Amino acid sequence: MRLLFSVNNFGFLRNFEPALRALAARGHHLHLLAERADAVGGTRTIEGLQRDFPSQVTWAFAPSRKQDLWQPLALQVRLCLDYWRYLDPQYARAFSLRERAARQSPGFASALPRVPVVGSRPAMRVWRALFRTIERALPPGDTVERILREQNPDVLLLTPLFKTLPEAVLAALIIHALWHIFVARKLLAIRALSHTEFWLGWVAFAGVILYDVLAGMLIGLVASTLLMVYRSSRPHLAVLGRAPGVAGKYQDVERHPESTAVPGVLVFRLDTPLYYANALTVSDRVLELVETADPKPRAIVFDATALDSLDITSAEMLEKLVTKLRADGIELVVAEVHAPVVAFARRTGLLAQLGEGRIYPTVDAAVRALENQNVAPPARP
Repeated sequence: MRLLFSVNNFGFLRNFEPALRALAARGHHLHLLAERADAVGGTRTIEGLQRDFPSQVTWAFAPSRKQDLWQPLALQVRLCLDYWRYLDPQYARAFSLRERAARQSPGFASALPRVPVVGSRPAMRVWRALFRTIERALPPGDTVERILREQNPDVLLLTPLFKTLPEAVLAALIIHALWHIFVARKLLAIRALSHTEFWLGWVAFAGVILYDVLAGMLIGLVASTLLMVYRSSRPHLAVLGRAPGVAGKYQDVERHPESTAVPGVLVFRLDTPLYYANALTVSDRVLELVETADPKPRAIVFDATALDSLDITSAEMLEKLVTKLRADGIELVVAEVHAPVVAFARRTGLLAQLGEGRIYPTVDAAVRALENQNVAPPARP
């Protein structure tokens, strides 16, 4: 089957690329037309399709319709009729449609309804009838017919036809496309898997219904961002213990009660990245673990596996934490530190405060080094 697919610019093809690839993979021939290239990617998408399916995919830039003699006049007549149509009382509450039509219409069309007598409601009916007659009398351009004769497609897809559809029609298309979510009870499945994502979806949906599509998307995006910041600002600190029967393995004692704590050494792992929003919380949590430990640890091992970067706030927090712990007679060492973190710690002075010798390749290496020091744990006050 031969398909002719017309779009405004080749950037729109990103939205249809999976479908186009599926059609080409099934042996259908696709000829793709566009009036211009994508402002960002140029013709990258179409070149990728043609590279993967050289015998099924062809493309070209569509001839400009401005070459048609009557096209400019036909366009102005259509814009006038569109604006005057939305002046009808039935569109009194369609503010966005009226505003869009007013922006696109010629100055003559928007000024005429404000002129006494000739802009009255009966007169406007006459104007609309006259312009409809003019529109029908204009000869059609031959650009489209010439392309159809050249390509002779079995199926014609014209996405620009959707450009001037009323927003209500576009909304109906979106509702129809999403209706299967409700019918198939996918929302209930999402709720069973994640209550948070379920309610975020409803927040975005309510924004679309109460305000607008773009506003609903922004509301959902802001809500998701706030939730992400909230979760990361309250990170989980896992206290680690030795896994029985597995040498060198340390695991969360809360999830694995069979794990054994290291005498005199508090081992913990931060399960989220460390940055300005959670730095103070992490510091308070570490000090809380020290205060509640019995006996009080003589050393702390910080498993930094989850840290791929540091910021200034978190580096300053760690410096203060090292100073505070040393004042209490507790040594802090770090294990599993990534190279970018070490480099940043060196630039900020954190590494000098901590000490080069207090960084270990693994948690087990750090624990064994502390055990070999054989320093008695400090007495609790």
